[in-house]
Amino acid sequence: MNSAQVAVVRHPASPVAWRQRASHAGSHAHHRASARSASSSATTTPATTSATTGAEAPPCVVSWAAARAIAPSAAPAAGWGAGWAWGVGAGAAGATAAGSCAAGAEANGAWPCAAAPPSCAAGDEVAGGSLWAHALGAPVSAAQASAATNAWGTAQLMAAADARSSSALSTTLAERLVPAPRAAEPVPPLTPVAARGGAALLLGLFALIAVAAFAGGATTPGRAVFVEVGIALLALVAVALWAARTGLGSAASPLAWSGAGLLAALAVWCALGIPSSLAPDASWNEANRVLAYAIAVGVALVAGTAAPRAVALGARAWVTVAALVALYGVATKVAPGILDAGGDEPRLHVPLETFGALAAFCALGAPVAVRLAAVRGDAATWRRLAFLAAAVVLLVALGLTWSRTGVLGLAVGSLVAIGIGGERLRALALLAVAVAGAAPALAFAWSREALTLEGATLDARIDDGRTLGLLVAAGLLLALLAGFAVLRATRRTAAAPRRRPGLRGWVVLAVGGGVLVAVVAATLVSDWDTFKGPVQTSPAQPERLTATDSGNRWALWEEAAGAWDDHPLDGWGAGTFAVNHLRYRTDEVPATQAFSLPMDLLAETGAIGLALALAGLGCLGAAAVARLRALPAGDERDLAGALVATGAAACAVALVEPIWEVPAVTLPPLVLLAVVAARPRPGAATVSATAFSDPEAEPGAGRRAWGRLALACLVLGAVAASAVLPAWSRALETSAAETAADVRSTGQELETAASDARLAADLNPAAASPLQVASAVAERRSRLLEARELLLEAADRQPDRAATWEALTHLAFRLADREGALAAARRALELDPMSSERRALARQAEAALAPPESSATATGTPLPAATTP
Repeated sequence: MNSAQVAVVRHPASPVAWRQRASHAGSHAHHRASARSASSSATTTPATTSATTGAEAPPCVVSWAAARAIAPSAAPAAGWGAGWAWGVGAGAAGATAAGSCAAGAEANGAWPCAAAPPSCAAGDEVAGGSLWAHALGAPVSAAQASAATNAWGTAQLMAAADARSSSALSTTLAERLVPAPRAAEPVPPLTPVAARGGAALLLGLFALIAVAAFAGGATTPGRAVFVEVGIALLALVAVALWAARTGLGSAASPLAWSGAGLLAALAVWCALGIPSSLAPDASWNEANRVLAYAIAVGVALVAGTAAPRAVALGARAWVTVAALVALYGVATKVAPGILDAGGDEPRLHVPLETFGALAAFCALGAPVAVRLAAVRGDAATWRRLAFLAAAVVLLVALGLTWSRTGVLGLAVGSLVAIGIGGERLRALALLAVAVAGAAPALAFAWSREALTLEGATLDARIDDGRTLGLLVAAGLLLALLAGFAVLRATRRTAAAPRRRPGLRGWVVLAVGGGVLVAVVAATLVSDWDTFKGPVQTSPAQPERLTATDSGNRWALWEEAAGAWDDHPLDGWGAGTFAVNHLRYRTDEVPATQAFSLPMDLLAETGAIGLALALAGLGCLGAAAVARLRALPAGDERDLAGALVATGAAACAVALVEPIWEVPAVTLPPLVLLAVVAARPRPGAATVSATAFSDPEAEPGAGRRAWGRLALACLVLGAVAASAVLPAWSRALETSAAETAADVRSTGQELETAASDARLAADLNPAAASPLQVASAVAERRSRLLEARELLLEAADRQPDRAATWEALTHLAFRLADREGALAAARRALELDPMSSERRALARQAEAALAPPESSATATGTPLPAATTP
């Protein structure tokens, strides 16, 4: 056996081995045919060897489509004995075989197994040549028939090996030259390592979501660093599993990957705007955040394919995390003496930082919990009831936030989750049971002053908290009993047919959505002036749930529109609304976001940034909906519909609530949509795992894979460093600021604080706040000129930061620099014209420049005489 035959025996699934075998056999047969044709004495040819040995005999089934595709590759000028150049290059006899078979197929329409060349079964070259000559209507020599038979058999086995290869090697020449009907894309085989790795990646994402939620939403660099670095590590694990050829891959469509790519492009756009941004450090943080979103989507697109039952796993993991967060929040109201994390705040926001963020978090989890309770499948009854109890806890926490945007998100999510899934009556009944279970506790909490008024005593909150806990427990018990009754009443035998929700589901969704939009529009039209006006209700009262004012959102949207009008294409820089708000506001109400994702993006990143964000989110959502529609009726489709509902609810909430800046709220819908988009299409062919484990499938493939892993390490390491540096800088800055503010700090402590503040400024060269802290430390050390230099450096970094100019004004007063104080005060007032404190500071600077004791009347200088008519 030659080297090519040995390679085929050792690696029968390797297409490269078969191509090498074809090249060797074809070339050998071509030389033999040429030698025999030159000899006039050779009138007959003994039976030649076939393309393979007896153990390698090709199958007797001929694919005329493959031969038809190969036939055009024969060189016409050289005739039927011309060379066949394809792949590694087969010999001339390969073209002879392909051309003969293709011509026979053209003449007879098909070449069934019974009409296959006799040499395919018996190795009779002469008979094979006669049959091909009959099909072609032209004589074919025995040598050509021998070469054709030899190459044909090898080509058949080579095509069979191609069919078992990976997606990069599985496309045969026939499929390349003759387009086949569109079919479901192949799904890489799931080895145990890949399956476990996919599940671990998915669970790791939700573990990071839990970390973000209990870290206040991970809105600051110091808290977001754990989430961003964790996502980068998960991505690195995914690349390592792929490089190890475990079969880890993704069945997500190009549309879904385009969504992740567009989000990454948005992160790059945010980073490109750092040099010209009003707040470069904020733009850096925003770029890190958006890039983490894009990487998380990419990891979920891989995990959604690899993890077994990824839709159910993702739904259960998300509801578990959401229920734990909601349970902790409710516990702070039930036991304020033990968990006094929220202080005397009447509205619930713990463990997140804002009420709206917690409300959105719960609104995204409740519909999925209800759908998990309504699925049939093989889940035990107790598990369904556990998810129903989770829905009750989520609704209680949502009600304690008194958030109207949370109610909006719950309505949209429930409508989509129930409308596009099956078992609508069952799911609707369980949703009603969950609402009824939460009602007693909410009715009590809304009626008690200790739970609704700010400043209530701890004793009063403890007493009412105990009653609230008993009502929550009673509501859970009633919900479990009622839910068990609903499950028993709506149970169905396994043999009963399950009809896939088709047009009726989308009709329900359209009608329900139309009704919801009509109700909201009618309410706004009837009270449009109230909606545009200032806040009419106290934020600390449950009555705000029925209020029609916008909560000052309209004024913020006008500010964002004004900022966008001044910079329509590129915006002022990502994360800069807090700075721009000081310029465009008409009152002294503070704000850091425009309370609307589109308006925030327009003001900060311009039309380009908004287009990238909408395109990325739209592609991801469209890919998820496409896969949802392709799934057959059943529990997986119902759960996938609930996961898509989280995306719809998040979009509705993002229109009126700043959740984009809260990773704990933004990551769940992005990950869940990616999981649905990554599910394989039903009926997709699975590629044999042997093709992925072939060490000689492609020369240098292993080296390239590990090279890409090394490149991924560098890129993801840079991503992690980009997240770590601002967080490290912020930690040092905070420590130095605390030392400077402590009057008991010693000289050694102040010296350490000064070095920490300077290091913080070096770690984050885009930030001005570390330099301002360093200036405060220098003032404590009575180094006023050094403090002034540090503030001027901070103003040079961020010339549009009003706080820096205000600090310069106060320092100028200490240095008796009246002109410098006036210039700094005027610049601070220019950047924040509505601030009463900065107006007073400017008046003080003007008075210091021309004090009353130096006026004309005080010095006795005669005043100009008054003119008389």
